[in-house]
Amino acid sequence: MRERIAAIGEIAEDHYIDDGNRLLGGISANFARAAASVGARVTLFGAVGDDPRGTRLLERLRKSGLDAQVRVLPGRSACQRIRVAKNGERVFCGFEAGVVVDYVLLGTELEALAAYDAVALPCSPESRLVFEQCMSELPPKVWRIADFSQDTLAGDAEGWIEPHAERLRIAFVGGTRDFAEPLRALSKRVETLVVLTAGAAGAFAFAAGEAYHQPSLARTIVDTTGCGDAFQAAFTVRYLESRTIADALHSGAALAARVASRVGAAPD
Repeated sequence: MRERIAAIGEIAEDHYIDDGNRLLGGISANFARAAASVGARVTLFGAVGDDPRGTRLLERLRKSGLDAQVRVLPGRSACQRIRVAKNGERVFCGFEAGVVVDYVLLGTELEALAAYDAVALPCSPESRLVFEQCMSELPPKVWRIADFSQDTLAGDAEGWIEPHAERLRIAFVGGTRDFAEPLRALSKRVETLVVLTAGAAGAFAFAAGEAYHQPSLARTIVDTTGCGDAFQAAFTVRYLESRTIADALHSGAALAARVASRVGAAPD
């Protein structure tokens, strides 16, 4: 049986402001759909609001076929506004966190997650509560896999990761090739596997100071929304299976390329 993975924390509506398209999105929902597309046993944990947007999101989750443990909280559902440039690069135009900032796991959910092999979650100001909860309240045997890809890193990704390194198995960072050397240096100080996605420059992984590089496999770029989430999911699934960094990098790049070739964050 394949390992059990939980994607926790962020479900949002992706609102494409140029054409009005509204799609299922959010880091955790994107990760879950991408992991499921490569055969993982994955469950999505999160919350939506009790608003019309939340109703739409629940319906899209139902149609997706995901195993989803989603609660409805009073308030507005999260929304990411997106514009796609002519070269296919997505441009974020404002994130409304809504109930994401209030979401924490219940005791029964924590008990259930203790039986999972890995949990994947964003480290962001909006998801800080559930991030800290997972860091401190899950047993050590559960791999913590975190996404540190956010503008507020401002080039200091290693400063964000190191305080959590004792409990982190994999840390993902979205950025530029300039991040590579600081992250390689960080990997000498921590046991965490550090993975950098750098768009057209490809992806890098750093373990104990050793660097691995995977060129981008994207040939047709329509919309880069969700590419990083897809990469992380496929990398995680493959690495859990094989413990082979090169194989995991290639799997991540292949799924990211698939997502880039179509509109929206879903691989299918």
